[in-house]
Amino acid sequence: NSIKGCLKKSQPKALASGLLFLQNMAVISLDNVAKAILSEENVLSTLLRTIQTKTSNTNLLISLFGLLSNLALHTDVRSRIADAGGVEIIQDRLASIKNAQLLLLALKTLLNLALNTAVAETLAENYCAYEVVAHAHARASRDNPDL
Repeated sequence: NSIKGCLKKSQPKALASGLLFLQNMAVISLDNVAKAILSEENVLSTLLRTIQTKTSNTNLLISLFGLLSNLALHTDVRSRIADAGGVEIIQDRLASIKNAQLLLLALKTLLNLALNTAVAETLAENYCAYEVVAHAHARASRDNPDL
């Protein structure tokens, strides 16, 4: 119930807070959070759909990618995200990310997803890892010269 409760918040600030809570809980108890998320219908698809909507709320996306990055460390969640098209959704979103912190979290999420051999192969087929990081760094450097 707490997972769906965190995701049902209609205001982006409240949703971001709920996602941040889940992100922190995943650090403390990855197995429990992963099991709760996998047991709830449509939770992962809802998270991925939020990325696809091209929301411009940076705080919401930072919380979302932080959560997905942590969840991707769990084998079963990593597979479910990949099976749901999460890798492609995140790759599509990379080009529109302008915030350096958000971009790094999105790349960290892809990196954690790449712990799945099939995902690593997909990333290798679609992109040279160097090109992805170089593109992301160049894009983020425009907004944050200290990178």
